[in-house]
Amino acid sequence: MKRKLTLTAFCLLLTVFSYSQTVLTDNNGDTLVTISLEQMDRIYTELIQKDSLVAQSYINASNELLLLQIVDSADRDIKSLKTSVNSLSEDNVRLYEIAKDKDMKIARNRKISFVSVCVAILAILIR
Repeated sequence: MKRKLTLTAFCLLLTVFSYSQTVLTDNNGDTLVTISLEQMDRIYTELIQKDSLVAQSYINASNELLLLQIVDSADRDIKSLKTSVNSLSEDNVRLYEIAKDKDMKIARNRKISFVSVCVAILAILIR
């Protein structure tokens, strides 16, 4: 009696922790596997999670592409601005040189004018 009770309890435990799977083979040699509804629900849940992860990966890839485009656009803007700064710097140096030359001409013309006025005054005084 004890042995029957132990065997029955063991069988009950096995049925609780095991699952049923039936394999069928049709006339063409294809194998069909039947599973329980609980197993099908778990598989369906995993497939939904996989689809969600795939969709999330597409979204992340789109975001990454957008960020790369933004960085590339910013790099192009920075290069364009550096070119503009270099051009303005060269223009600034050229204008500074022109202004410096004009200042030197003005100073030289002032000296010449001063000497000319002095010579004219001496010429008037000597006559």
